[in-house]
Amino acid sequence: MTPDEPTSHAASELGAALAALRSHDVAGNGSVGAALDALRQTGVDDEASRLIVGTIALRNLSLLELPHQEAIRRQIATLERVAGLEAVSIWTVELGDRVRCVAARGKHATSRRAREHAQDVIRSEWEPETQGPIQRVPVMRNDHPVGAIVFRSPTGRRELARALALEAGWVVAYALERSTLLAASEERLQMVVQASERRLARLTFDMHDGPAQDVLALLSEVRLLHRHLSDTLEDPVRKPTILGRIDDLEARLLALNADLREVIRSFQTPGLLERPLEEVLADEVENVRSREGIACSLEFRGRLSESVTASQRIAIVRVIQEALTNVRIHSGAESARVVVAQNPGGVRIEVADDGRGFEVERTLVREARRGRLGLLGMAERIRLLGGTFDVRSKPGGPTVVSAHLPEWRPAEASGPLVNARTPQRHRRRP
Repeated sequence: MTPDEPTSHAASELGAALAALRSHDVAGNGSVGAALDALRQTGVDDEASRLIVGTIALRNLSLLELPHQEAIRRQIATLERVAGLEAVSIWTVELGDRVRCVAARGKHATSRRAREHAQDVIRSEWEPETQGPIQRVPVMRNDHPVGAIVFRSPTGRRELARALALEAGWVVAYALERSTLLAASEERLQMVVQASERRLARLTFDMHDGPAQDVLALLSEVRLLHRHLSDTLEDPVRKPTILGRIDDLEARLLALNADLREVIRSFQTPGLLERPLEEVLADEVENVRSREGIACSLEFRGRLSESVTASQRIAIVRVIQEALTNVRIHSGAESARVVVAQNPGGVRIEVADDGRGFEVERTLVREARRGRLGLLGMAERIRLLGGTFDVRSKPGGPTVVSAHLPEWRPAEASGPLVNARTPQRHRRRP
C-alpha cells in the first residue's frame, strides 16, 4: 500500500458518509456517527468535526420535504447526537407573547424555567449567554422571533451547542410556519366544509322533495297508462309491442329513480362523520361490485388514528368516491383495488384499476378546459389539507390514483413531543 492510499481511502469514506448524511435519514442509524468518524480519520479535531457534520445535517434541504413534526424531531435528534445535549425543547408563539412547547426531549426539558427562557427570547429580553446551565436561541423568520430553542449541554460543548442550535433554527422556523399555515388552512377549510354541508343539506332536501318525487309521480302515471292501454287495445298484433314499450319506459324510470336516490344518498355528508370510515368505504366498494360487476377490493392497513380530522375523513371518502366513479364510467376495468393505510406521517389512500388507462397530462388539460372538476377537484381537496395527490396512468393501463394526508392535530389540542426520558409530571396529554 502506498503512503497515499490511506488518505485516499479516508477521503472515499468521508465522501460516502457525507452523501449518506444528506439523505432523508439525517439523524438515523449511523449517518451522523459515520460522518464524524470519517472526518476524524482525515485529521480534523473532534469539535470541528462535530460542527461540520452538525451543520450539514441540520441544514439538509430534504428536511423541508418532511411533515413539520417529523422535521422538528430530526433536528432535535441531530442536536442530541452531535452536541450531546442533555435536554432540549422547541417553543412556538401563540397569542400575544405566550409560548407553547411543540417538541421536547430530556429531563426537565419542559420545566417552568425552560418556559421562562423561551418567553424571554420571544420578548427579545435575552442575551446570547453561554455560561449558564440553560441556553436559549431564537427561531427567526423575517427578522422576527417566531419561536425558541432551549437546551442544556455539557460544560465543554456550550459554544458548539449554541452554534448548532442557531443552525437548526432555519428548518425549525420553516416547520413552525408550515404548522401555522396548516392550522389556518384547516380553519378555513372547516368554514368552507360547514358552508358546503349546509348547501348540500338544502340540495338533498330539494332533490328529495322535487325531482325524486316527480320521477315517482311519472312512474305512477306510466303504470296507469299501461293498465289503460291493456284494457282498451284490441289489436292482438300491436298490443304486445305497445305494452312492451311501456314496460321498457317503466324500467328506465325505475333505474332513474335508483340513480337519483344514490345521488341524494351521496350528498348526505353528515353520515360520513357518524359512521365508521371502514363501513362507509365498504358500501362504496360494494356499490361498484353490485352495480357494475367490477371485482373491487378494499384493504385497510393499520388503524386510523384519532388525529384524522373530520375534514380529512370527508376528503378521503370523496376522493375515493370520485376515483371509483371514474373506474365505473371511464376505465372499462375488470378489477379495482382500494387501499387506506395509516403510517407514522399520516394517511395514504390509493385506488388502482386494470382498465384502459389514459394520458394524464392531456386529460387534465382537456378536463380543465371543459370545466370538469374530476381529478382536479380531488387534487384540490387534498392540497387544501396540506397533502399530496398523484395520478399515474398510460394508455393500456393500469391507472393508480393516490393521495397522502399528513398527520394533523389542531393547535389547541397538540402538546409537546416528548420521549421516554421525560418525567411523567412534565408530560402533556396530546
